[in-house]
Amino acid sequence: CDVLEQVGLIGDLPVEACTFLPLLVNEVCDCRPTRPDTSTPTPSTLSPTTLSVQSCPEVPDGGCSICGSGLCTTNYDAIFEFPGQPAVRCDSLEQVGLNGGLPDEGCNLLPALVEEVCGCQAARPNSSTPIPTISPVLGTTCPEVPDEGCSICGPDLCVTNYDAIFEFADQP
Repeated sequence: CDVLEQVGLIGDLPVEACTFLPLLVNEVCDCRPTRPDTSTPTPSTLSPTTLSVQSCPEVPDGGCSICGSGLCTTNYDAIFEFPGQPAVRCDSLEQVGLNGGLPDEGCNLLPALVEEVCGCQAARPNSSTPIPTISPVLGTTCPEVPDEGCSICGPDLCVTNYDAIFEFADQP
């Protein structure tokens, strides 16, 4: 649910998905008007952070690079399209992969499919444009939804079960 919420907040979900997803994810993602207070360490705040613009980001355990081992996207705004799947920006797809949101078979197939459109290279060119990542903060109110984004839970609600897996037929 965490990755899906991030994709919604950065505006990479189709508008029609923003209207029907709240009905589907409410229970599994435990959508609530505030995030629960917890004494455990919390993820980073809801603000843009910058991935390295000199070398590819490190792939965490459980994650994968959509470009393949040692490679990363350089064409962040490019749109990757695959039949039967929603169109998605390369930077968003890369974040989903790094966050462990892709099945193993997707991680194995994507490099050949995204190499050209996403500009897969061994390092990122110098750039002054940060690549945004959005992570939840526990013990706070729901994040503000940017104009171009949406909450997968619906207005004034947010995910509180970050590790839950939302499954929808024919979708990753």
